[in-house]
Amino acid sequence: MDYCLVEKWIAEITLPEKSTAVALTEEAIFQLEDCGIPYITLEELYTSWEIRGDVDEFLIKQLSWFDEFDRLLKETFPEAENMGVNLATIYFYPIRRVVGNSILTTRILRKFIESVKPGKIWYIGPEYSIEGINRFSTNDDFEEHLLDPDFKTGENPYSLLIEPICNTYDIKFQRIEFCSRKIPKKKASTSKKSKIGFDKSRIKHLLKKYLPASYLKSLFIYLKSMKNVKKKGRILILEVPGTMNEFCIDSRKYGFDLFIRNNEDIQQLSWKPWPRRMKIAELRMKENCPKEDVLNKILDGELMNWINSQCGMDVSGILYARFRYFLLKTCPEVLSKIRGYIEFYEKNRIDFVVAPNLWTTDDHAAIAAARLTTSTKSIGFSHGSDVYDCKSRFFFMDRHFDIFFNLSEQEAEHERQLARRFNYTYPDIYESPYFCRRVTKNITVKNNNKSDNFAGNRRVVLFLPIIYGSRPGRGIELNQPFPMEYVKWHRALADYFSSRKDILFIWKGLIQSEQKFDLMAEIIRAKKYENIKFDSSSLYRWLPFVDRVLCDIPSTAFFECLYSDMPVLALHRPKYQVLRENAHDSFGSSLRAYNCIEEGLGVVSEFLDAKREEYIVPFSEPDIFVPEVLGTQLCSSEKDKYGNRNILNKKKPQYTIRGN
Repeated sequence: MDYCLVEKWIAEITLPEKSTAVALTEEAIFQLEDCGIPYITLEELYTSWEIRGDVDEFLIKQLSWFDEFDRLLKETFPEAENMGVNLATIYFYPIRRVVGNSILTTRILRKFIESVKPGKIWYIGPEYSIEGINRFSTNDDFEEHLLDPDFKTGENPYSLLIEPICNTYDIKFQRIEFCSRKIPKKKASTSKKSKIGFDKSRIKHLLKKYLPASYLKSLFIYLKSMKNVKKKGRILILEVPGTMNEFCIDSRKYGFDLFIRNNEDIQQLSWKPWPRRMKIAELRMKENCPKEDVLNKILDGELMNWINSQCGMDVSGILYARFRYFLLKTCPEVLSKIRGYIEFYEKNRIDFVVAPNLWTTDDHAAIAAARLTTSTKSIGFSHGSDVYDCKSRFFFMDRHFDIFFNLSEQEAEHERQLARRFNYTYPDIYESPYFCRRVTKNITVKNNNKSDNFAGNRRVVLFLPIIYGSRPGRGIELNQPFPMEYVKWHRALADYFSSRKDILFIWKGLIQSEQKFDLMAEIIRAKKYENIKFDSSSLYRWLPFVDRVLCDIPSTAFFECLYSDMPVLALHRPKYQVLRENAHDSFGSSLRAYNCIEEGLGVVSEFLDAKREEYIVPFSEPDIFVPEVLGTQLCSSEKDKYGNRNILNKKKPQYTIRGN
């Protein structure tokens, strides 16, 4: 039997004779069904928990792999050796994810081939600009590839890996490619407008140019926190998202001077809307040995051999460009910026540097620089919340910081246990009140006039599905499931919802910003479910108007609903998602397991018909004042015997301290 892997389908294509279509994405499912073409999915042949395997054993092996990668990079960059900087470890998250995605994709394709034993495989999808498995190899124009570890842009990993894996099994392979349809741009009108009006986009552009929103936010924080207190220290904030406003205001009231990074500039917080701008100097590194030689060592040596052994084939072709970019562009840049941040910390007497996220080169460099100074400590804030036993999160987030704030006490205790288990003496881990505050502040008073007109006197239930995605997009850890595994579950759930005419369901879709398609939106539209409304508005847009909330998984949204005093139920599948030991301690009926669709529908039915108070989890704002914690840390900061700041010989823990 021949098989056609379908990434995307168009009506002009004819399915090869005596072949079976295999839908790789939810978009392909919709397109094949629309054309009346039968299909199967890869998810019928595997489960994500089996494909992921022993995630704890994999983590230990990969940590050793990172140690070897760091050693090789120190040989390449003597500056990294001199400063004690572990470049690969600093970029643990994107490197681990891109490697993990390559491994998972080969495991899935191998499972498919060994299960169906195809005579020939076709691949149907959009045409890419450069042909062959090495289509990225000589292309330097991929600025975001390293920070796109889930292959959300560019070529699908299924497309990249299917041909070489067919060669491994000696299976005939052929591509059917087509040009993606592009919406033609409208030509600018040559006719003059008869009315004279304001050009809103032009006004908005001018406001951003001459009165940046970041400066307005800084001014607001300063005015809100004006208080005559004794100055206690200085904090550099690398980013001020919504969760950080309260921290900034509290810190100012406590007595900290704040420095805010706005794009490439750093400004000291003051009442002036245009304060003096400071920049981080990029101190160029000395020339080292040819980097291409080291790249070849990576691709031909033990580092790539370990990845290939996990995949059962050579996957260096799809990793070449990313490793090359990391080695030739990222490593020199982050080293130069580390020196610049050290200089800035010393010159401006910075006591703490705060990073809500670790995405950009500046973020990584700023936190690494703090590890190299005796005077500056790094502070991390978790930007999401869940209940998973996800050990890798400690390694790509917590361990980079001296002080780390989680969103709940249960998570903080879980991370402390991981630090002890892996023999880390850092970070100091606390609970943060700011996530809870942000949620409660965003919930507005319910508008009683709207509820009757909107729902027709029916109860309103909000459903938050797992994020759909067309790529494997998951790491080798038992937390979030593969989205395509949830297609049957969501269809069954929608059918059940449609039978509950007493309830209006809001199906919250298109959660990720890059997501352009949602299969359930098309299904709900096609089946004309009268009591299911598909909507992509914000969670906070709906919370004031709903009776209760159902979550596919215990994600950050689950905690947001808890802190909103909302009846909420989060589901999980025990084999697919391993929860931390203290996960059920505080959530009662609001966290439930199910093992099959029928059992899951039964749990949902119980939730919908139960009393609201049975699913409201009591909570209180954490009794912790973050600036006071920092003040205590400031008092205990170590200095050398002369009372000076020691830059390069700082006696802080190294990145790679681990025990059994």
